[in-house]
Amino acid sequence: MDFDTKIEDVDINALLDTVDTTNVIDNNSTPPDANDDSNIDDDPEDQDQDDNKEGDDSDDGEELSDEELLFNQFANELYKKGILDSYENIKSEDDLYEAFQESIRANEFKDLTEQQKIVLEAFRNGIPEEDIILNQKEIADYSSISIEDIETKSSLRENILTKFYLSKGMDEKEAKDLASVINDSSTAIEKTTDALNKLKEEAATYLERQKEENERLQQEQIKEMQKTIESIQGKIKSIEKIDNMKISEGVRNRAFEALTKPVGVDDYGNQYNKIAKDRMEDPIDFEARVALFYELTNGFRDFKNISKTIQTKEATKLGDILKKKGASKNEDKDFSFLDRI
Repeated sequence: MDFDTKIEDVDINALLDTVDTTNVIDNNSTPPDANDDSNIDDDPEDQDQDDNKEGDDSDDGEELSDEELLFNQFANELYKKGILDSYENIKSEDDLYEAFQESIRANEFKDLTEQQKIVLEAFRNGIPEEDIILNQKEIADYSSISIEDIETKSSLRENILTKFYLSKGMDEKEAKDLASVINDSSTAIEKTTDALNKLKEEAATYLERQKEENERLQQEQIKEMQKTIESIQGKIKSIEKIDNMKISEGVRNRAFEALTKPVGVDDYGNQYNKIAKDRMEDPIDFEARVALFYELTNGFRDFKNISKTIQTKEATKLGDILKKKGASKNEDKDFSFLDRI
């Protein structure tokens, strides 16, 4: 099996077509005649063994439906071919998908060395590609340096010492000056060898340390995001009125959902909400409406103009109704005050 294949690309129906279903009983078929001697095994001992085998196929006596049996038999075939690690608990399409996923996860690193696994995981954890390449180059460079090189090459010793002191936080001038002094001393070879071993260790663990740091930062971001969401929720719930317009609980709940519920993922893997979705569909129209509403409400702070417009429209409708009634039943009543609302 090609373990680079995505689960979504697997055609379950096509795979199921390859399964031998001759032993699956059709619910609509006619059951064998119990009185037909041809269905009775001549050897009772062999019959008992067959009964035991049939019992072993079930899970603690659990009888499988035709569909469950079909999926289980198919999984068994994949298990025999080494594609799946187990088949006993596979009785549905969802079980089969999960089994494929587990096999892919178990085998994706199968042919990689330990260092290759670290590199791949580092890349997946957001460490920049150029950092990974530089790190691997450093590991290779350090590994190529022999004791003989350290003993015979003064400039190499000084470079190793300088890099080591730089890694400890010294500025470039300090690191070079100290490296020069050590290189001229009687302990130069010993100090350089020790520095090289520490540089090797730092390089070998760099990606793992960066991965842990990224995970720590991600957890902090999640916590901060959760705090922000809770603050937004509290703010929206606290707004029961805007000027004289009452905001129902349903509207407030929908507003919170519009801000916080993901409705899609962009090309870079970032989730976006309903508001962002509307903006992406027609950014010019969206921004124009936001700008107009911003000005109508004095920066989203004053909704009197909108509420006044709503009240005027409703008053006009009410006035028209009352005036019509007045024409037939209330000729003596004056509703002209409605025109001043």
